Formats: sequence, structure tokens, C-alpha cells
Amino acid sequence: MNRRSRHFRSIRFRLAVWYTLALAAGLVLFAITIWIAMRHSLIRDIDNTLAARQRSIESFLNSELKEPGVNLAEELNEYWSALPANTFIRVEDQNGALVFTSSAASPKPDDAYRLLTGKISVAGRPWTVSLAAPTDDVELLLQRLRLLLIALAPLVVAIAAIGGAWLGRRALKPVDEIVGAARSIGIENLSARLTVPQTGDELQRLSETWNAMLSRLEMSVKRLARFTADASHELRTPLAVIRTTAEIASRKPRSTEAYRDALNQIVSESERMTRLVEDLLFLARCDDHGVEIPLSALDLSPIVDDVCARMASFAESRAIRLAHCVPESRVEVWGNEPSLRQLMLVLIDNAVKYSRSGGEVQVHLRRSDQDIRLEVRDCGPGIPDSDLPHIFERFYRASQARELASQGAGLGLSLAAGIAQHHRAAIEVASVPDQGSTFSVVFPLTWRESEP
Repeated sequence: MNRRSRHFRSIRFRLAVWYTLALAAGLVLFAITIWIAMRHSLIRDIDNTLAARQRSIESFLNSELKEPGVNLAEELNEYWSALPANTFIRVEDQNGALVFTSSAASPKPDDAYRLLTGKISVAGRPWTVSLAAPTDDVELLLQRLRLLLIALAPLVVAIAAIGGAWLGRRALKPVDEIVGAARSIGIENLSARLTVPQTGDELQRLSETWNAMLSRLEMSVKRLARFTADASHELRTPLAVIRTTAEIASRKPRSTEAYRDALNQIVSESERMTRLVEDLLFLARCDDHGVEIPLSALDLSPIVDDVCARMASFAESRAIRLAHCVPESRVEVWGNEPSLRQLMLVLIDNAVKYSRSGGEVQVHLRRSDQDIRLEVRDCGPGIPDSDLPHIFERFYRASQARELASQGAGLGLSLAAGIAQHHRAAIEVASVPDQGSTFSVVFPLTWRESEP
């Protein structure tokens, strides 16, 4: 697309064209309205003048008839001679006999005259009076007005077009500056921001929206880069162990038991890597909002019972008592059973790992008029306030978590948050240093799969 074509497609050009067309249409409408209003006003003035003359003739005739021996024709001729030139008067008595007619020719239908014919009361009898006045002056004035409007309209439109182009260029100059600044921002300098004009108008809101979008984009890119680096680091460890174990086992002949130990270690690391990859794939599905997890009506109570029963032996191996409490009535949510089991396993597994030996982990399922809550409370060291905002980030582990669970990848709570998100649930955290933490999953009562 060449420069000329881009110019005709620009908003500046289109604004100028539409502004000019709108103004031209407005001027045409204004000119027509002015001309019609002026003509109507002038014609109305002539009609009012004729009506006033008709009343004046009525008064004149009644006054003259009071004098004896008066010659009405002569008196009316004198009256007519005082009127403007080309004024026509015709007076007939009650019998239709002609009393007076002016020397001016009777106006024809195509003549430029305004004609008024009506009845007047003369000596108590109905007489007929016809009056006519020329409209030549009116037509001349209207013609001059029409020529003036036709001559001035193009000039006004041309001035408006030039002014519209100037105003469009001036108004859109900040947009060009924003476009230029936006073009200079790339993946390598996402921290750059547009200058926000403090004008309180759409341009300020546009700049603020751009900056907000750049902030979200920068955070997403940083998160993706950190996620990629962390995933690479986590995958590198089991891969290095597998490779090292295989290389050592293949350097020289070994006993069957040595080979078995090496293979078991390789299997163990492979399983760990497989779990990590599966967790990463699930998190990727959580990020893709177009992917839906099949949901159905579920009773949470038996699921909580079963998960706690499965985790009891793990808790016992760490000298932790696992206690749970669920309502006797059905606690129904709209969800995916495997995903909810994984969410519970993550929360209970973390609670057991981070609890002190000899302590207790409590799992409670509660239903209220507002929501359904699944609470998992541990007796661990708690979570520092500085770590609370980050605990659901992928691969993030607080200092206590790194010390107590060095084998973890830091994806458990991210998985739990992703599962909760797909169930329209929220995860809340309350932690007290040296007393433990409580994770609460809050399910809404009113949501169903059919809702958007």
C-alpha cells in the first residue's frame, strides 16, 4: 500500500471528509430553511398589509356615507392614489354592482401579486372588496438572498474542509506519537511505557490502557521465562541422574543386584519426571481457558473420606495424626472427581509434610447458606507473610518448604489453584507463625456447568 493510498484510508482524512460533508449538508439545510423562512415572513407581511387596508376601506366607506351627496367613486379614487403604485382595488356593493376599480389592471393568476378578496360591512350591508399588491420587491430580495447563499456556501465549505483537516491533524497528533512509541516497544524492552498525557480525555485513557496491557504482557513474559527456566531446571535433575546412573552401570560388568539397583533408580527418576511432565501439562490446560474439564454432580463427603483413608498410612509414617470431619448429609458440588481428588491429595500431602512430628492434621468439610468449604489445617511452622503472595506460583517454595520437602518441584499448590479455578472455587490461606496454616477451598453453591 503506497503513501497516497494510506493517506486516503487514514482516520484523519476520513474525519476531514465526513466533517466537510456534514457541514455542507448542514449549510444546505440552513440555507433552504433561511430562504423559506424569509419568503414566508415577507409574504405574510404583504397579507397583513392587505388585511389592514381592507379594514381601512371598510372604515373609510362607513365614514364617507355619513356625508350627504358624497361620490364614493371619487373618494375611493383619492384613497387609492395615496397607496403604493400598482396596488389594485375593486369594490362592489351588496348587489354586486361595481362601485370602484383602480386604473391598475386586474391581476392575473400568473402575475406576481398577492390577492385578498373578502366581505366588509358598509352601512350594515355586505360589500365585496378585492385588494392586490405586487410581490416584485419580495421576489427580487429573495433572488438576491438565494444568490448570496449559493455564492457563500462553497466558500464556507472550503474553509471548513481546510479547518477540519487542520483540526484532525492536530487532534490525532498525540495518536501518532502513541503509535510511534508503541512501535518502539518490543520483547526486549517491555518495561518501557507510553507517556500519558494528563488531559482527562480518550487519549489519556488509551495511553493508560496501553500501559496496563504492557504491564500484563511484561508480567506474562517474565512468568513464562521463569516457568521455562524452572521447568528446565527441574527436568534437568532427573535426566542427569538417569544418564549418570546408566553411564556408571555401563562402564564395566556388574552384578545382577547392582544392575537391579541402577534400573530401580532410573525407574524412580523416570516416574518423578513423568509426574512433573504431567503436572506441567495439566497447568498448561489450566492456562488454556478453551479446554474444559468434564464436570458432574458430586458428593464431596465420600471423596474426602476416601482420600483421608488413603493418606492415613503416609501420615502415620511421619508420626502425624490425620483427623477429618464431614457432614452426614450430602454435600454436592459441580465438579470433576479425579481433579478434586488430586486437589485434596495436594493439600493433605503438604499439610502432613510440613507438620511437626507428633502433631495433627485436620480436614473439615462444611456447608453453609453461602458456600461449601473444605479446610485443611496443619501444625507446621506457618508461612511467612513475605511468602504468602507467592505460594501459588509455579516452582515457588518458601524457605521452610525447601528445608522440609527438598524433593518437591513446587507445583503442588499451583495445581490446586488451577483445579479450583476450573471449579469456580477459591483457595484461601490463613497462617500463624509457629502454629500452622489453614488452606480453605471455597465452592459456590449456585454455579452450574450451564452457566457461562
